[in-house]
Amino acid sequence: MVDASIIVATFNRIESLQKLLTSLRRQKGVGSCTVELLVVDNSSTDGTWEYLRKEQTYAMDYSFRPLQESQRGKASALNKGVRAAKGRILVIADDDVEVCAEWLSGHLECYRTGFFDAVQGRVLPGVDWEGRPADPRRIREYNIPIVDYGDKIREIRALTGTNMSFKREVVDRVGFFDSQLGDLHNA
Repeated sequence: MVDASIIVATFNRIESLQKLLTSLRRQKGVGSCTVELLVVDNSSTDGTWEYLRKEQTYAMDYSFRPLQESQRGKASALNKGVRAAKGRILVIADDDVEVCAEWLSGHLECYRTGFFDAVQGRVLPGVDWEGRPADPRRIREYNIPIVDYGDKIREIRALTGTNMSFKREVVDRVGFFDSQLGDLHNA
């Protein structure tokens, strides 16, 4: 069985997706964990699918599977990834982020105790999808969650939808993402 499945839903963000995939190649501290990466293209029109098919040939330390989902919406794309995932831990990253080298190992470390069913990682502003420094007004305008509880592990009531992970059995208990929420890629 796969230890962890990284799931990314993408729609027309080929440039930021490339940056994310580059940052995923730099992961450290994963050790002997078996990891797979699933990127679900949600009917992009900017060449994302063609890029992902070529990306399969690049060297990664884990298996890479591009998938397609025709039903529009981030939830539908994530659900396709969750259904296809083989990992006992499912890790979600948005297509417009870059992750630090210890990102995946940080998520996995939280599960070693057996105490947690889900983990929310930090979500910090950097630059926006157009390469501009994050503007506090736009962060508020687009309701972008900023999550930084520091290095301390604590209980929280909800996850943001990005930089989060959960055990596969959580899906069995609570179900999939709600695809009735609509086309969240443009939010």
